Amino acid sequence: MKISLHRKQTPIVSWGWEEGRYWDLWMIVHFWSGVVLAFGIPFVNAPREFLIGLAFLALVAWELIEYFFDIHEVIENRILDIIFGLAGLLLFSNYLIPILQRESLFGFGFAGSLVILVILGVLGWKAYRERVEK
Repeated sequence: MKISLHRKQTPIVSWGWEEGRYWDLWMIVHFWSGVVLAFGIPFVNAPREFLIGLAFLALVAWELIEYFFDIHEVIENRILDIIFGLAGLLLFSNYLIPILQRESLFGFGFAGSLVILVILGVLGWKAYRERVEK
């Protein structure tokens, strides 16, 4: 397993799409992934705890996919990506979703958050591709 330890080249914080050890704009994408997962929970007929565990596994799987596609990140960044995804999931599933009516969940919540996630992901991916091609 090749975990990137390029600490000297990785700034502690990045306010752009470049990797930061403890913060970068990708954290927002991971947080929003958790939001999308949270809005999906009410539509699946399974225990909430099981679905949160499944979401956690999905977030970990995403980091493994990044690793196997040779996307280099320091370990702190990978761990924080998972934590931010879980934060989005837990904040929205615990505090926002319970106060919304079921009919509004799909239209406003799931679809809206999915659109935002796709937009953020495309912006980040374009910035990543531009950086890699230089």
